[in-house]
Amino acid sequence: MNQFAYNLKQAWARLKRKPGFIVNVMLSMGVTLGALIFVSTLAYVMLLKPLPYPEQDRLFVIDSSIKLSGKPHYFSKLPPAAILDLYQNQEIFETATISYQDSKILTSDPAAPTKPVEFVTPEWFQIYGVSMMLGRGFEQTEMIGTNNPVAVLSYAIWKNDFKGRKEIVGEKITLGDVSFTVVGVMAKDFILPRVNMLPRNRDVQVILPIDFDRSQQTQALKWNPAPNGVIVGKLKDSYSVVQAEHWLGKRFKNLWQKHAADIRNFNELEITLNLQEFRTQLLGDSKQYVYFLLVAVLGLVIIASTNITNLFLSFTAEQQHQMTVHAALGAKRKSLFKFLFYQTGILVVFSVLLALFIASLGFYFAQHYFQNLLPRLNELSFNLFTFNFSLILIVIFTTVFSFVGSRIINYRKLIAGLQSSGKGVAVQVSKSVRYMLIILQVAVAIALIFINVNLMKEPFNKITQPVVYELEGLMTLWITIKGRNIQDYQDAEKLIPKLRKELSERAEIDILTFSEYPGYHTDVPATDFLIVDGKKHYFKQFQKTKMNNFQFKNVDYQYFESLRWPLLQGKSFSQKNEENQEKVIIVNDAFAREISPEGNVIGKKITLFTDQYSMSHSFYEEEITSGQVEKADYEIIGVVEGLITPSENFVPRRFYLPRLELSSIVECMFRLKENLVLKRETVVSLLNNLDRSFKLIEYEPMIDNYKEFLFPHYTTLVITIAIALLTIFLTSIGIYGILNYSIQVRRFELGTRLAMGAKRKDLVRLILKDNAKAIGFGVLMSLVVLPVIYLLFSDKLAKYINLELLPAFVATLTLIGCIAWMASYLPLRKIINRPAIYSLRGSD
Repeated sequence: MNQFAYNLKQAWARLKRKPGFIVNVMLSMGVTLGALIFVSTLAYVMLLKPLPYPEQDRLFVIDSSIKLSGKPHYFSKLPPAAILDLYQNQEIFETATISYQDSKILTSDPAAPTKPVEFVTPEWFQIYGVSMMLGRGFEQTEMIGTNNPVAVLSYAIWKNDFKGRKEIVGEKITLGDVSFTVVGVMAKDFILPRVNMLPRNRDVQVILPIDFDRSQQTQALKWNPAPNGVIVGKLKDSYSVVQAEHWLGKRFKNLWQKHAADIRNFNELEITLNLQEFRTQLLGDSKQYVYFLLVAVLGLVIIASTNITNLFLSFTAEQQHQMTVHAALGAKRKSLFKFLFYQTGILVVFSVLLALFIASLGFYFAQHYFQNLLPRLNELSFNLFTFNFSLILIVIFTTVFSFVGSRIINYRKLIAGLQSSGKGVAVQVSKSVRYMLIILQVAVAIALIFINVNLMKEPFNKITQPVVYELEGLMTLWITIKGRNIQDYQDAEKLIPKLRKELSERAEIDILTFSEYPGYHTDVPATDFLIVDGKKHYFKQFQKTKMNNFQFKNVDYQYFESLRWPLLQGKSFSQKNEENQEKVIIVNDAFAREISPEGNVIGKKITLFTDQYSMSHSFYEEEITSGQVEKADYEIIGVVEGLITPSENFVPRRFYLPRLELSSIVECMFRLKENLVLKRETVVSLLNNLDRSFKLIEYEPMIDNYKEFLFPHYTTLVITIAIALLTIFLTSIGIYGILNYSIQVRRFELGTRLAMGAKRKDLVRLILKDNAKAIGFGVLMSLVVLPVIYLLFSDKLAKYINLELLPAFVATLTLIGCIAWMASYLPLRKIINRPAIYSLRGSD
């Protein structure tokens, strides 16, 4: 033990003389290993760590694939009535539960905040092994049909909204228009399953009985696909997955044919059921992202490792005298390895400690800002895997760096060096080793930079894409009409004019519109022609496989003016157009170009077939199945610029109709006057005073809503830029360090050439020519690395394979070339700009 402590002390004494060396190694290793520890822990949590639920291997989800006319439907979940039937009559699960997510207004709170809720059956608590902080979960008294208004709170809402009061159990809270008795609070350490999480929902805060889910209450919704309903169950031992799927398919086929024949497009809906492992359903397609991050970080580690290897080799070469003394005193090669192992170990341990700190920052930011991007991030923290992985890194890097350093030591030359007083036997890093380090760095750097440059193009284009309307000052307001049936529009027709008048008279509001968010549209079934002025107009290059061939939106007469969305041609809707439901239409420029290449379509008439029951539209009657079909010619009165949303890659062909669309949910947008603010509390008070039927769902600036849609693109852009910049930084340092060392080794040679009359440009050409070989081999090696990476991530990278890759590759090679040129010239500059005598005598 004393010997071990002595060796560490001596190693630290040697290192202290080189503070710059310590800082370089710790920063390079700390940053890259921190990223590696973070991503490796993320991969472990997502891919390997057991789920925090009992008998996870037996948990399966009934998954469904829905196609309309052979193309994927935008809803991929089962209808609520089918989910209910399969739950009540299933034979394949030992235990099963249904769950739906939604949002409810906490009306018992004066601020009326909107809370994410989940509607479940009592088995939900058993399947997920829910541990309780207070009270109980759901029991037989909350089975379907009991209509027992009780609620279980998450630990977060209990702590934040109810101040952690233990007396909350037994008290009542009001969500929407229903008063629920709180029967329990879930434990802090219980991790909510996010298998059917809505895109904008964070962790659910309130659990409610499934009887209070509105899709179970409204007959019109029961046989339409539900956006997020799910059945999870524990598969019986007597059933294989294939047998269970056969049972599901047979049961659902009979059910679908019996109950869904009157659904619009029934004959064209194709629904396939299968069982999916709960873990697979939970992860979705996030595996590919984790694998990509691992490959990218491993590439950075390789680059950093080559840098550090060069530093260690140079440092080892400088310790020739000490090692010579050790050899003279009888030290064997094994002892010299230990000599290097101790000092290397100190640096690696310090670097890993810094890496753990950087990884902890990664854990914090991932949990607080990226919860909705990847699953299981709430489980991300230091764990036994992180600790063991860190120890493995310490052992591997200490051993490798020590071994590589010891390999450049010629033991016999060390003895000869002692006998000759150390003259002419300096330890040097061989030319072949230096070349290999450069080749490895260049190959990995080109691959990483090239891939990240291409990956950042799409999010960059999405973020910088101009918005056709003005976001600043625009507010979105979602209101529910309490207790109204979704098909009963009469009350809404009476209430909305009152609400419009009240809002219009507010001093803070400039103009308002009762229309949906601009990104929401309804699809029109694909067609290969339009009826224009009574004649069929066929598309010359129609692609039947394109989704969302046409889209429409019902808007009120102030829609375009409120959004400050300018018209390219014609005029906007008038109040008279809306009130009389006149047959006029506004189209976007993409729609206009389909009719006329010049886009001059004002006055032309488009024939629409309208389903009076569902208010959907089509360009040919065969698409309407309700039997209540209206045929009418709509005159084009205006053309607006085409809108492309963050989720779209092209501008869909859209048209707009002057109709106020009424339902139990009212959507309103209004523009605030400059420098004025309308607080949420004021809106809640205004709604309450106007009519108790109005309940606020959501109130936020439109720009926040838009940025939320862009958030995944911002994240992708930041990550790819960070990896690219870190790659450039590490590669620059690494190549400079290696080439600087190479030039210093050849310092006497270069001084001799200067003394014999060589010109500066001759020496520059000589060095560049020598280094170009290693750079060229690195480029060739990258051409092998890139196809391998593509094969690993072909699903994600296939869409980027096009002619646009060539400029990106040329730009990457140019960047690497500039780095290599600078790394070659800057160290050489010190030699060629001074008299040769300084290089010949080895002195400054």
